Amino acid sequence: MLYKFYLNNFLLLVILFSNICRSQNLVDRAYIKSQSNVNLLKQLEKKFDKKNSRLKKQAEAYGYKTRVYLNGGLKMTLEEIIGGVPIYNADDNSKAAASSKVDKIWYGGDSGLNLTGKDIIIGHWETSGLPLANHVEFDKRILLKESMQSSSHATHTAGTMIAKGIESEARGMASKAKIHARNSENDESEMASFASEGGILSNHSYG
Repeated sequence: MLYKFYLNNFLLLVILFSNICRSQNLVDRAYIKSQSNVNLLKQLEKKFDKKNSRLKKQAEAYGYKTRVYLNGGLKMTLEEIIGGVPIYNADDNSKAAASSKVDKIWYGGDSGLNLTGKDIIIGHWETSGLPLANHVEFDKRILLKESMQSSSHATHTAGTMIAKGIESEARGMASKAKIHARNSENDESEMASFASEGGILSNHSYG
């Protein structure tokens, strides 16, 4: 779980509060990769892929489902099996945006930082589905990294992060950032891959 904790925390405070990190272009990502242990991240990616394959075989042996659906929608994905007991991930939104005071560092905010998250790429993992990428608030800034149905929870958490603010009350924390969206199944391997490509920030509203 230590690896997952490490990968889940992609320097959020640095991104939000540093004047330097106003945008993340290809040069920035190349520099991040040059300062990262890419070989180790690739090793972790392979390690977690193997772990996920073992989990699927173990689930099959026990007769457990790796995905649990309710009313036609995906609700939970299998995380691990401990002592023969399945542990599932399910969506969970702690409403962080309401208490973060991000408006202070927005463009026009009291801090004078005028941060928008322009060109920052946020990794976005969800259990129940993917964000509705063609939503008007996202302005074509969401790239779906796999094929899956959209879900209201994934769309909501994506909006909390990057909604443009056509509806002022819906404005996201980083209204010009981009999202690369995936399902949470095999998330550890995918996080290692994301980090090896220069990714430094991700969101996981499930547990």
